[in-house]
Amino acid sequence: MSHESMSHQAAFRALTDFFLELGLEPSAVAPLLDKAQLKSCQAGEVLLAQGGKQQSGFLLLNGLLRACHYLSDGQQRCKEFYFPGEFCLLYSSFLSAEPARYQLEALENSTLVVVPLSLFELGGFQRAELSLLRAQLRYKEQKEAFLLLKSPEQR
Repeated sequence: MSHESMSHQAAFRALTDFFLELGLEPSAVAPLLDKAQLKSCQAGEVLLAQGGKQQSGFLLLNGLLRACHYLSDGQQRCKEFYFPGEFCLLYSSFLSAEPARYQLEALENSTLVVVPLSLFELGGFQRAELSLLRAQLRYKEQKEAFLLLKSPEQR
């Protein structure tokens, strides 16, 4: 489905399904839908500036996002790419409440659902938060194994 035709109903159904899969209780879905917002963004749009405070996560519905660190000399270090169905969140900034070391930005025109991170402080969201953190840890472990256990040719 293109981002132009993505309805609010379809977007919030995707968000609901995502959080139910993480273990969110159905009764906790209402506050999520009340506070989340559907957003279309253009290629090059910044969702979180490097050095900014992360206040939202983003469920990417379509398009492509990345997390990138910009050096003072103009060089950039790309940390991660985000694809449809993924929840875009700088976990270190989220856990430490420190300024973001990376900038989250759209590489393509994208549609996403903006989820305020303050929701994770609500009672029913701890299980979903723990599931997100476990998934991120698994991803990081797989990435580390890929980099350490495979030769450059295999990578």
